[in-house]
Amino acid sequence: KDRGITVISEIEVAYRLCPAPILAITGTNGKTTTTTLLGEMIKRMNPEVVVGGNIGLALSREVAEIGEKGIVIAEISSFQLEGIIDFKPHIAAILNITPDHLDRHHTIENYIEMKERVFANQTKTDYIVLNYDDSTVRAMENKVASQVFFFSSERELPAGIYIKEGIITITWDDKSIPVCPVKDITLPGRHNVENVLAACSIAYLAGVKVEDMVQTIQEFTGVEHRIEKVAVINDVAYYNDSKATNPES
Repeated sequence: KDRGITVISEIEVAYRLCPAPILAITGTNGKTTTTTLLGEMIKRMNPEVVVGGNIGLALSREVAEIGEKGIVIAEISSFQLEGIIDFKPHIAAILNITPDHLDRHHTIENYIEMKERVFANQTKTDYIVLNYDDSTVRAMENKVASQVFFFSSERELPAGIYIKEGIITITWDDKSIPVCPVKDITLPGRHNVENVLAACSIAYLAGVKVEDMVQTIQEFTGVEHRIEKVAVINDVAYYNDSKATNPES
């Protein structure tokens, strides 16, 4: 950088190589669960799906053989966003913001700024999915050029996805669409309700049928190392939650 040489991150390389639209998910917690769940939803609509980024193989490797009709679903970290230039997902989501990786970013303000880079290059033909219940994320609405789609597990929204009388409900383009009862979610915890709402938001904007979302939600049992039930011994349940690596998680 001191010599004027451009330095980019690996996801920027992937973006430049990728002919297909990218759906990107970032935030402090819940990225892998949401990305994996979304991948299963999208596969019901389009079998040519790549899931990668901050999970699995390098995204540039994953997109190498995908065509224009495919879809790329990417978990994106603040570290990866630090080195982007043109990276522009068609649909992006920010799940939540709590202090993390401050050994790298030094201040929470810098960390937030890195997360906001996920929508920095978006235009009005793109979408950003934001967590209405997280005040830091909600305030990002004022910084985006893309269309904002909110999700909330705590209140009904005039537009976006929320819970109404125990039913996950989408309101968008003057339509109100019931998805499924919250009790159909097999994953434990309120945070996983938020993850499901985020995945449904992106899936809906990407054109996935509601019935395909519902079937995926009902069948999805989670990702290993994330409140993963491993055994019941003497009537005591044991869970592997080794991916919980910050106080909030």
